[in-house]
Amino acid sequence: AVPFCQDFEALPDTTIFGNYIGLPGVRELDFETQDQSSGRMRTATGFTNSGLRAVTMDRNPNGVTIVNYGIMTYNMSAYDANNDQILMDLSIMEHGDEPSNQDSIWVRGCDTCTWIDVIDWNILTGNTNGVLFTLNDFNVSNALLGQGQNFSNSFQVRVGQEDNFPASSPTGSDGVSFDDLCFELVLDSNVAVSDLIAPDQFACGDSAMTLSVEVINNGTDTISNIPVEAQLTGLVTTTLSGTLPGPLPPGEVDTLVLSGTFNSYAGGILNITAYTQLVGDLLLSDDTLQTVRTLTGVPQAPQVDGDSVVCIG
Repeated sequence: AVPFCQDFEALPDTTIFGNYIGLPGVRELDFETQDQSSGRMRTATGFTNSGLRAVTMDRNPNGVTIVNYGIMTYNMSAYDANNDQILMDLSIMEHGDEPSNQDSIWVRGCDTCTWIDVIDWNILTGNTNGVLFTLNDFNVSNALLGQGQNFSNSFQVRVGQEDNFPASSPTGSDGVSFDDLCFELVLDSNVAVSDLIAPDQFACGDSAMTLSVEVINNGTDTISNIPVEAQLTGLVTTTLSGTLPGPLPPGEVDTLVLSGTFNSYAGGILNITAYTQLVGDLLLSDDTLQTVRTLTGVPQAPQVDGDSVVCIG
């Protein structure tokens, strides 16, 4: 189900030469190569965007130019490109690979459909070696519909690499690595608390402190009258609430000062759980923000001969 992120961490330390269907740990990943003896896929190279695993394709030993493909297959039959906006992210690093025709990323709605070229990853990286670049928020639904395709139980993503030397370091001398293939469903109605604006970390305590949050519209509809609640524990135990009037357009953020105050004069640890309560929100899992603030207590004013700071701010 979407949202979903394949970080390849389930792959063991594996080196594959030649075609291979269903790599151990990540059965949805296949390897296709033009040369059964030198086309190589590795899973533990250190060329990662996150964690300990990424996928690296190259040729070893060096020789004539060959083409390698990493193909990932997913059951996306629950989604309809006409109604569901599916976005895709993929991080990729090149290792000195010269630009070639098969250095690209493709998608297709089924395993017998025509491949749809998403982007030449040399354009994504700008031919910069040893740096991970991310294809962000590529609209898969629009790409499929543009070619008369739709999601199925064998939706596929393909990464291609064409060259003739091994990836021996982040910057040399050929090959490509990819990591963190993620999918997100853009929903009509989906709002969330995205940040705590106030109080700041280590802010001075106050006898009537307020709480401010940032609310984001992650959906495609413009939303008004968004209820927000925050539960506070630790330094104080209380609940604050408020309503962001909006209208809040898609992708935009706005700040809401919740009604009510709390006494933080003594300082201490404040645990904050803030969440939206919009009726009809289609993705509840991203509604909540949990964070901690340490507030500075305000001491009794000392006897001083001149200016003295007792609490910054």
